Amino acid sequence: MGRQIIKQPNGLYAEYSTIVEAFIMADATADQIIQNSRQEAADEAERRCKEAMENADAGKIRGFGLTWEDALDNHNQHSTPEDRIESNSTELT
Repeated sequence: MGRQIIKQPNGLYAEYSTIVEAFIMADATADQIIQNSRQEAADEAERRCKEAMENADAGKIRGFGLTWEDALDNHNQHSTPEDRIESNSTELT
């Protein structure tokens, strides 16, 4: 979403959306703007992680995704002997 933070004449901040062409937040302190952005970023990260785990649970491989076996092979090819993982291991060291 295209957004712009604008300083208001009263010294507080507003956030304007170029998508809906309207203010989505007004009369906010700097801390409120930051907290709002932080929360939105956290929510988006949680959404992406949940989607990725749902895909993994369903056996879906997206884009350049790897299976466990492919990732394990790549890891072991690029790791020192002490950092290699056995194919039946469930622990990462």
